[in-house]
Amino acid sequence: MAEPADKKENKKEKEPDAKIIDWLTSLKEISERMSTIVKPLPGYENLVNEAVLPLSSAGSQASQFLSNLKAGIPFNRTELWDFASGSNTLRQVSIDPSYLKREGIANYRRFFESAITPAATEGKEIALNLGHDIDADDASEEMQDFHESLGAAQFVAVGLEETAKEVAGKGKNLLSRIEAWLGSISENIRRIKDRIGHTLTGTVGKIADEVIGALNEFTSTVKGAGAAMVSAFSKLCRLVGNLLLRILSGIFDFIRRIQGIARDKGFPLTDVTLELEGAGVDVTVIAGFPIPIPKLKPPKITMKFGATKS
Repeated sequence: MAEPADKKENKKEKEPDAKIIDWLTSLKEISERMSTIVKPLPGYENLVNEAVLPLSSAGSQASQFLSNLKAGIPFNRTELWDFASGSNTLRQVSIDPSYLKREGIANYRRFFESAITPAATEGKEIALNLGHDIDADDASEEMQDFHESLGAAQFVAVGLEETAKEVAGKGKNLLSRIEAWLGSISENIRRIKDRIGHTLTGTVGKIADEVIGALNEFTSTVKGAGAAMVSAFSKLCRLVGNLLLRILSGIFDFIRRIQGIARDKGFPLTDVTLELEGAGVDVTVIAGFPIPIPKLKPPKITMKFGATKS
């Protein structure tokens, strides 16, 4: 007999314990402190920001979880599990010392050992505890979110391709056609963030925000055209390509983790099929400049469960 909808909602969105709230608060504070501890040399700011992306993403998503709770919106336990179980990415925060001012190198190393490493360890423990509540329905719903996000990502890739054709071409109503494609890209990026922004410890959501910012930057240059427009469009394409790769990484990571939970909980996955031709690039020349445009083939995901243990 199917579980009543209200019972299911209560199970997924019951109040979190103090340990989870403390951990989320800690992630938010660690992310905020990072900017005061890490001091990049002039010209290395972007490289350092990219290196600390896992931490800044985790802090941003933790802040979102806490803001929702303050507004009376309960945690979705499955999303919180997905977020916490990706906390091992915090250990990937690695900054080349040559990017930093000399006086900041020792401070960064101490900060990593005293704050970042413990946060990653605690996140793993929280994920293990939350995993006890995950069932086959939860796994299927989360996979559906990934599937829909891949579909949205395909529309984003198509939108970029068509925008490039319009920018490179000439004709009537050119600006209105470009704006229509940009509107579609923006809508689908926001859909991706809404569905899986929490995954890979919030990295997908953080990059989605960066894509929205780059999209706005490009939109402001369209009327003027020229080198500024080409530069803005190239940046937009690069960030979208990064987002597509993060989504694919998130899917493979989710499948790996849910297989372990399925074995432990007694709903073994009998079949997981991910039919994906992969991401690639096409090169379009705009105003004499070659720009790589990310592409994504239509994906197909199926997930089947075996019989529950008695």
